[in-house]
Amino acid sequence: MDNKVLKKICIFCKKDSSESKSKEHIVPESMGCPEGLYLSPGIVCDKCNNNILARLDSDLQDCFGILKPWFIAQNKKGKPITVKNKYYYAENNNGHFSIFINKKGKPVEVKKGIFLKSIEDNKKVIHSFEEKICGKETNVKFSQNFILNDNSKRALHKIAFEFYCWMHGEDVVLDKKFDIVRDYILFGKGKRSILMGEKYRFGDLEGIHQFHSTAQDEKGNIIVPFLLFDISFVVSLVGSMEKLQEMKDKAQELSLPKFIAV
Repeated sequence: MDNKVLKKICIFCKKDSSESKSKEHIVPESMGCPEGLYLSPGIVCDKCNNNILARLDSDLQDCFGILKPWFIAQNKKGKPITVKNKYYYAENNNGHFSIFINKKGKPVEVKKGIFLKSIEDNKKVIHSFEEKICGKETNVKFSQNFILNDNSKRALHKIAFEFYCWMHGEDVVLDKKFDIVRDYILFGKGKRSILMGEKYRFGDLEGIHQFHSTAQDEKGNIIVPFLLFDISFVVSLVGSMEKLQEMKDKAQELSLPKFIAV
């Protein structure tokens, strides 16, 4: 019997990944990747998985801010989910969600070693802050900006590309027509757009992250829609970016969730 390891090629760098040991979770594991939604060892090499792709995943999580602890009760080790920056601290401890905001004034220590600056110092993070006292209760309402930087857009393309691989196989995505997507994900080459919109459920699917299917039209455009933390995304892997504008216009015509191009 031939005990040689079958040669595998990484779908990102296209180098030998036969010795790679790690799974690649399509949604970052710390964001609550749906069960079974991962690529087996060798499909993505350990070098890509543990370096550039991990950094992109981290940048994407930062964009979601307090949405992560709002939706996820604890991490895989059973510890509280937390998120913090200079202006807010949020925590989900086994289903008990707490958020701390310093409305105004000097920095305040909300937990040991955690100091928050006043949101008046930066209206871009937390804004439209309103509070209404009702007897012994105070109702608070505020808005959080959601801004995708370039690394976050690359991370969303990574998710779409990996899901397409999960659906259709690594041999399909190794085709050279996907090289432009690989170059964007790995090196940030070129400019690509994404549609981002309001929550849109895919049929009867449940869960904080939803993946339904991929689509390819007669012109060869390949589209991947998905939902992360109740935010809808549509990524074009192959084809003209004009296809996204067509989809945006069609969604508006059919009274579907409002999309913006980012």
